[in-house]
Amino acid sequence: MNNEENGFYFSSNNNTIDIVLLNKVNTSYPLHTHAEHYTVGIVVDGEIVIETNAEKLVCKSDNIFTIPMDVPHSIKPVRDCSYTMLSVCIHHDYLIQTDINNIRFMIDKKLNQLFGEKETAVKYSELLSDGLIVLLANKLKNLTKGSYSKDIKHKIIEVPEAAVSIEDMSNEISVSSFHMIRQFKKEVGLTPHQFQIQCRIRKAQKMLLCDKTIAEVALDAGFCDQSHFIKCFKKIVGMTPASYQKVAKISKEQE
Repeated sequence: MNNEENGFYFSSNNNTIDIVLLNKVNTSYPLHTHAEHYTVGIVVDGEIVIETNAEKLVCKSDNIFTIPMDVPHSIKPVRDCSYTMLSVCIHHDYLIQTDINNIRFMIDKKLNQLFGEKETAVKYSELLSDGLIVLLANKLKNLTKGSYSKDIKHKIIEVPEAAVSIEDMSNEISVSSFHMIRQFKKEVGLTPHQFQIQCRIRKAQKMLLCDKTIAEVALDAGFCDQSHFIKCFKKIVGMTPASYQKVAKISKEQE
C-alpha cells in the first residue's frame, strides 16, 4: 500500500461487495445507516469512535467492528488525529445466500492487491473473517414483516431521485405525516428525507463510476443543483465527488 494514496474503493460488478480503504484521514461521518448492506471493518492504524443509539465504541489498531443493516451510527477520529480504516460492505441477500468461503475468496483477492505483502493481507483477511462470522451469528436484522416503513424504504431505494413529498408518502398509506415519520425513523434509523438523501448519494456513487460528469450525476440523482449535491456528497462520503471519482477510477483500473 502506498502511504501517499488516501483511499481505495472496489465494488464488485454486481454491487454485492464493496471494499473501502481510508488511508491516513481524519474524516468524520455523521449519523447514517447502511440500507441494504452489512459492514465489517478493521482499524488499521489510529483510533476511531463509532457511536450508535445503544453504545459508544472506541476502536484502536487491529480492532474489528461490525455494523448491521439499518443501524444508525456515526464515525469520528479520536482527538481529530488521522486513522486508517479498512471496511467491507456486503449486500444483505448476498451475505445470507452465498457460501462464506466465496466471500472470503473475493476479499482475499482484493487484500492481496491492496497490501502487496502476503503476511499483511493474511492478517487482515483473518480479522475480516472473524467479523463475517459475527454478522452471520447475529441472524441479520430485518424490518418487521409487512411494515409500511419497509415498503416506503424499498420504494426510496429503487427510485431515490423521485421528487416525492412526505405528504405524498403519508397519504399513500393513509396515516398522518407525523406518525409516518416517527415510525419510519424508529425502524430505519433516519427520517424519510434523510434516508432519501443518503440513497441519492449511494446512487450517485455508482454513477460516478460510469464516466458521467458531476453535473450530470447531480441531476440524475435528483439534486436541484450541483452545489447542493457536492455538499451532501462530501458530508456523507467524506470527500468531494471529484475526489471520489478519481479514487474509484484508480481502483477499477486495478481489477
